[in-house]
Amino acid sequence: MKKAQKKSAVKEKFPAEVDMGVIDEAIGYHIRLANVSVYKKFQKLIAMTPRQYSILGLIAHNEGLPQVALGRALNMDKATTMAIIDKLDDAGLVERKTSTVDRRYQAIYLTRKGKKKQRDSEKKVQAHEDYLTSKFTKTELNNFMEYLSRCTVD
Repeated sequence: MKKAQKKSAVKEKFPAEVDMGVIDEAIGYHIRLANVSVYKKFQKLIAMTPRQYSILGLIAHNEGLPQVALGRALNMDKATTMAIIDKLDDAGLVERKTSTVDRRYQAIYLTRKGKKKQRDSEKKVQAHEDYLTSKFTKTELNNFMEYLSRCTVD
């Protein structure tokens, strides 16, 4: 009985709604909320992070590119790119080969398993994109994309 009372007392200490103050008016906050929501659904859908999926897709369309070029294309630093490539390699989705153009670089290729994962994931991601874009008219979507591009930090 005492435990139930303590639990009830704890609930009463916190308001049902939290006053967000100026945070609720911040565009960055709302972009982050949308990002987290989309990210969680995306990751659950294909069991990969958006960055892993992006790297896999870039490799599929640009096999043999060095790791550095893949990272640059996605605006990622070398350490982050290497960590993602390592994960994909450990999962048997990609393989590294010494570049035939410049032996200092490792060219990245999809394995057979990686090609299948990329094809399967692409279909699921397209369905996810269709779901997200269905919330907007074509004009709204074009405007939304324009507005987001204005938020890109130079």
